[in-house]
Amino acid sequence: MSCRCALVTLALVPALVAATSPASMQARMHTVQQILFDGRSVASAGGVTVSRGTMVEHTVRRGETILDGTRVDVPAHIELIVTSSGAKCTTTLPPGSSVTFVTTNLGEQYSVNAGHPTFSDIPGALDYFRVEVGREIEAAAAGTIFSVAVSNGSVTVRCTQGDVNVTKTGYIKIGLRRYKAKLVDTVSPATGAVTYHPTETWYLGSFATFAQAEAYYRRELAAARRTRDANAIAGALGNIGIVQEETGLYAGALQSQQQALVLYRKLSDRDGEANALSQIGVVAWDRGEYDDALYFERQALALFRRLGDRDGEANALNNIGGVQEAQGLYADAMRSQQQTLALFRQLGDRAGEAEALDDIGELQVDQDHYADALKSYQDALALYRKLR
Repeated sequence: MSCRCALVTLALVPALVAATSPASMQARMHTVQQILFDGRSVASAGGVTVSRGTMVEHTVRRGETILDGTRVDVPAHIELIVTSSGAKCTTTLPPGSSVTFVTTNLGEQYSVNAGHPTFSDIPGALDYFRVEVGREIEAAAAGTIFSVAVSNGSVTVRCTQGDVNVTKTGYIKIGLRRYKAKLVDTVSPATGAVTYHPTETWYLGSFATFAQAEAYYRRELAAARRTRDANAIAGALGNIGIVQEETGLYAGALQSQQQALVLYRKLSDRDGEANALSQIGVVAWDRGEYDDALYFERQALALFRRLGDRDGEANALNNIGGVQEAQGLYADAMRSQQQTLALFRQLGDRAGEAEALDDIGELQVDQDHYADALKSYQDALALYRKLR
């Protein structure tokens, strides 16, 4: 099995934490809090196109309610500030922006066609978000104020209060081999703005040896400890654990991930907690401790599903399928991998889709279904070639 870390794809997706009750499944409402005309507050403004299905209006008013599915096109000179249900999230629609409000069952999603969206949240309201530009950026935040600017395939994250953990998924090159890895940056007021340029095949680092890779991430850990930034410490520990797992240093990898898990739980960072649990599951899998591996991966899967993190869900399912294959539970493994494949296709994650097809082909070989395996491998190969 090839996929052992969470993949993320990127439409701006702020996912707000909510209980999975019937009320949380309802569409959210968004209220026009303020209208600025050349920086001056006004009660209403013409020239703003508000499209609700076939109904189109060209005036917006302060206090007006915008339901999900509504598209708002903002002209020059006008700026709108919109809050979502419960004032949990505020977004600024700058002049020239075009936004469609869409809700997932766990929070708001804004599909931004132009402009630079800004998000803010009340403490603990925002758990993670995804940004769809190129590939492979996800961030976690709790009690923070931050902004995300998207331009020409790049993503700039700026944090003015608290910390934002930015998770990057790509490849690390060590010697002549490359490994898929999920590494974490911590963006804070002290770091200033950080700009990323994600691509389909994003290299996060290149090292001559495993020892060089581990030494680099240990320097990151030392720097994080000097600043006493718990988010940065947890991220650095997770990065070290990933490198240790790849080199077969399983005891060290387990210790690193367990330490990261404790910190993420103290920080109430549920997405970080889920990722650490999944990585602990991977280490147990490597050590042949299959029952433990399934236990941790299923804990991670449950958390990812509660958060609405479909990328994490897909990768936890993929890991579960790998463990089930190692146990000889081929029917169970096939169900897990087919769910994985469906999720990656929904997300438009071609790398994840290719790996899921590759894993399905391996399962089909295990069961002597060679014609089916050949088709799965050929489909995977076609996708891999597109990713070059």
